[in-house]
Amino acid sequence: MADERDLIEYDEPRVLSEVFPDRDTSVPWGCTACGDVLPADQMTVIKRHHALQPEGHLYTYCPYHFARTQV
Repeated sequence: MADERDLIEYDEPRVLSEVFPDRDTSVPWGCTACGDVLPADQMTVIKRHHALQPEGHLYTYCPYHFARTQV
């Protein structure tokens, strides 16, 4: 099985439920920044470079914290 991080490009924000359509969208996800839990269709996922993970690291954001990352 391919690594799920291969499904998105670096620094390209995507709606979590669109990236992983086969996953149960009723299962809530936690925001990396604040821990708020929301459904996958309300979360944004971004792959960022990470020194300890050569394939990058996936960060999930609630709408509030995603907007703050874009400033």
